[in-house]
Amino acid sequence: MQAPDLQDRLLAYLQRLLDSHLSSTRQELVHARGDFADLAAMAEFALFLAAPEHLDGADPVVVQSFAEFSRRSALTHGGPILEEAEPMVRTAGLRIASQIVFSDNPWATAREIADFASRPLASRARPLHEAWLKRPPQDTTERLARIVRSVRIAAPSTRGPDGRILERALYE
Repeated sequence: MQAPDLQDRLLAYLQRLLDSHLSSTRQELVHARGDFADLAAMAEFALFLAAPEHLDGADPVVVQSFAEFSRRSALTHGGPILEEAEPMVRTAGLRIASQIVFSDNPWATAREIADFASRPLASRARPLHEAWLKRPPQDTTERLARIVRSVRIAAPSTRGPDGRILERALYE
């Protein structure tokens, strides 16, 4: 059985880019490592923080799978269980990641998903914040440094009477 043609232009571009990177010489692959690291970090960002509406133009099966994953993730207070993410859900994460990584302004594109300027941070950012404190993304490029820093470093707006940061001040 022949697979249907891919209708999603962004995913088609990403597939060609990854194929190109994987078939490159050893020296070129070292340069491509930044793209792989950036995509991995932003895919995790997307799986934690994005919503189905961030998949504008995606194939319906990808949107539907991601919507179901998002609903299940909302029921767990610790965030999504990434090991349970099906291939179409991972595809959605990579699609959103590529929108961020390959945009002219990754910071602005990521802010469409998570408003880093708002304080307190949205409560859905907490699981990713905690995950990246334990194990920060590795080898990401400087283009994404501001995004990673903003998730990892919470800037709370409220301190307790003893000057300590209140836990609930970090998130809504």
